[in-house]
Amino acid sequence: MVASAMESKRLGLCQKSIFVVPNHLTEQWASEFLRLYPSANILVTTKKDFETHNRKKFCARIATGDYDAVIIGHSQFERIP
Repeated sequence: MVASAMESKRLGLCQKSIFVVPNHLTEQWASEFLRLYPSANILVTTKKDFETHNRKKFCARIATGDYDAVIIGHSQFERIP
């Protein structure tokens, strides 16, 4: 999946990919992603990012940031307005 996401970005088929993964695997996904593509610019969510007062700001970072990919947990994805 990681390779197809990076290839899609390289070909201009997408601007960034989002991976919605089980909550306990977000950090593992991030480390595996960076193992395959060490120079990739990825955004990985944390519990703090989706606290009520941080949620809108974090969603804006997802939308406007120049990331190759975003890795987010299931429960956090459900909270996106």
